[in-house]
Amino acid sequence: PAKILAEVQVEFLHNKGGDIHYRNLDFHQKLSKGISKTWKDEHGHQHFEHFYPVAYDDLKANHFLVVNQFSIEGRNKRRPDLIIFVNGLPLVLFEFKNMFDADATVDNAFNQVQHYIEDIPALFEYNALTVISDGAVTLHGMFSSGMEWFASWKSVDGITMVSNDFALDTLINGLLIPERLLQYIRFYIFHEPDKGKLIKKGAKYHQYFGVQYALQETKKAIKPFGDGRIGVIWHTTRSGKSITMAIYTGILRQLPELKNPTIVVQVDRFDLNKQLYEDFIAAKDLVGDVQLAQTTDELRKLLSGDAGGVIFSTIEKFRLKETEEGKEAAHPLLSDNIIVIADECHRTQYGLLQGFARNLRTALPNASFIGFTGTPVDTKDADTEAVFGEIIHSYDIKQATEDNAVVPIFYES
Repeated sequence: PAKILAEVQVEFLHNKGGDIHYRNLDFHQKLSKGISKTWKDEHGHQHFEHFYPVAYDDLKANHFLVVNQFSIEGRNKRRPDLIIFVNGLPLVLFEFKNMFDADATVDNAFNQVQHYIEDIPALFEYNALTVISDGAVTLHGMFSSGMEWFASWKSVDGITMVSNDFALDTLINGLLIPERLLQYIRFYIFHEPDKGKLIKKGAKYHQYFGVQYALQETKKAIKPFGDGRIGVIWHTTRSGKSITMAIYTGILRQLPELKNPTIVVQVDRFDLNKQLYEDFIAAKDLVGDVQLAQTTDELRKLLSGDAGGVIFSTIEKFRLKETEEGKEAAHPLLSDNIIVIADECHRTQYGLLQGFARNLRTALPNASFIGFTGTPVDTKDADTEAVFGEIIHSYDIKQATEDNAVVPIFYES
């Protein structure tokens, strides 16, 4: 009914929050997850509907507009260089500097965006992505990030890297085509609480493509359609692997064909992987509630309950228990529809004939496995690909160093 549609429109456009960061969070939640409404018709029948401001599953139902020099009234009148509107919502902002002017650099473009935030803050309640460019250097990031977090988008397909020349073209074709832009906005951006502040984060190109290829392989390999070996994401240490895992987990939970799987994040030692657990907690926007199995009994209880959710566990929790009759002969079967994400998957996942790795597979016979590692191994007794499947996507030290994603590594004997 028209009255309900008017209420929905007001709800989408009125953002709650004490400052621009919280208002941006409020809008992003509505943009990516939609809102629900219930009402009664004139006959007293109850109706329920879930509304999105963007048709994610039907590109043609959306209206895309790229507008040059759009005037915005705020504390001062400003005209950003370029804005991409989707269904009237200003989701992407571009600020350009002249590549033929030696004094007009990408840093100047970043500083100009800071002035916009002060002068026309309302624009940034709705901003999903900000692009700054001087023609030669093009960087993308979140409007609230420092300059050091803006990055180049260096690939159109995630395999072939484009270096330096006209990165704007690569960003447009690699990210800003309508289908990818909407995917990115819906699944690859989140707000993380940190010491009373909000940090808005978005995936870099290697994280986006790593997840995209992992999702393709998941649909093919997941049991009962495949052998359960999804594959391996090989991203060098400190290149944002935990964010990649969280984004992948968040999308898995929303894919209708996977029917809300339970995600088990399997780590070797919790004291070594506490940071990963805390990163997942911080990314609640994406992954929902995260539970930690402290004991073997707790793990079995969590995996015997309702489907769905994210459970952290060390592999040794999949141990055989001592009972009054003696030690269990085999691990009991736990729930179906499980995807196991193994962090640093080379350490304890071998020895499939006995031990914890065997117990894990006995307990979860219908589970599918994906490994995330910075260092895959290939030896007689331990072969990462043999256990998890082929390398899905790689991001090596050389590329990560070139991207300034990690610091250079030097060796001195």
